Order: sequence, then C-alpha cells, then structure tokens
Amino acid sequence: MKTAHIISLIRGWCMPVLCIVGLLGITTASPCQAVDEVHSTTRFGTLTLDKENYVQFKGHRLSPAMQANNSIDLGEPYPIGVSDVVLVTIIGGTACPYLYHFVVVTKEGARATREFGTCNESEEVERKGASIEVHMHGFLGPFEPEPARKKAFRENHTFVFKDGVITDNGKLVK
Repeated sequence: MKTAHIISLIRGWCMPVLCIVGLLGITTASPCQAVDEVHSTTRFGTLTLDKENYVQFKGHRLSPAMQANNSIDLGEPYPIGVSDVVLVTIIGGTACPYLYHFVVVTKEGARATREFGTCNESEEVERKGASIEVHMHGFLGPFEPEPARKKAFRENHTFVFKDGVITDNGKLVK
C-alpha cells in the first residue's frame, strides 16, 4: 500500500473521531495520539506536555511557552557537545500551519528559542557538525493572492541553529 493511501485512510478514520472529540470539548495534543505519548527523551530528561498541552521539562513549562495547536512534534534529540537539541514543530494554524522552536537541554535544565520558520512544512532536517539545518520553502497563507503564494513557495530557506543562534539564509533570525 502506498504511503499517501495509508495517510488518507488514517485521516478518514481520525477526522470523524476528532469531530466527536471536539463536540465533547475534549482536546488532544495531536490527531490519534494521546498527550502522554508526545515526548522526546534526551540524555538529561524527557520533554513532555502538561495538561494544557504546553511543552515542559521536569514538570516546568519552558519559556517562551510552546503549546500544541492541532498537533505538535517533539523531535528526536541531537546530541551536540554537552547538550541535546530538540526541534519542536507546532502544527495547526490556518494562516501559519507550521511553527518551529529549538529546545536546548543540558544537565542544568532546558531552554527554548523563539519561534522561527516560514510557516511551511520543513522538507529536510539535518545535522551538520555542531549545527542543525532546517530546509523549507517560503509561505503565504490561504488569504493571500495566488500569484504571491506561488512566488513565496519558490523561495528556499535554510534555517541554521548553531551555538544557540538561528539564521535564515545567513541572516540572524530576530
């Protein structure tokens, strides 16, 4: 069975369940995944979600706060020197479907970067030595004119996380 077909089958099953769950006022961290299943285990402890779906480390919410929208992915840790770096992907906004943060975890604790990205889904995440690169196209939301959205999508962005700093195509992300 092809992957796209499997995904459509899963979505076909999940959507009615999510509608029922939504009508009942129940929230989950991601479609078809229990909140307690969303985690990333580092050498220094585990990133998890609290009851309100905020990312936490050892029982404490991180700052800046990162809350699951429709879904969240706490990626696998990249060991870099004396820290583990985790890419967090928040999924679900209409105008900006994908937001990203890096979380640096050490024996002293965990700290998150500010959000970054173009609002598009990453195409590739790769470690290069002591840095992590996240590649994606540009993005404009569904309320923007079609020609502008197409132009934005043709843009290529490489976000690089190194030594606690994030750049986008070589320029500092603020």
